[in-house]
Amino acid sequence: MHEAKLMRLWTNLMNDRKLTARESTEWVDVGFQGKDPSTDFRGAGVLGLEQLLAITDVGSPYREHALKMYQDSTN
Repeated sequence: MHEAKLMRLWTNLMNDRKLTARESTEWVDVGFQGKDPSTDFRGAGVLGLEQLLAITDVGSPYREHALKMYQDSTN
């Protein structure tokens, strides 16, 4: 899987919270099933990751709504 893109997704979602390692149980905090987020993309593949980045990247017209949905799901 594309490590740099996964790390960008982490930054998009968690902003100031730094990830300790690419494979980390911290991914569970953002909704992934385990410590390796790439395993959750089996069905959607790289396209699924690209879509998540497209809606969470700074400048995306969907970012605010996507981050609110993410925050609502964590409560």
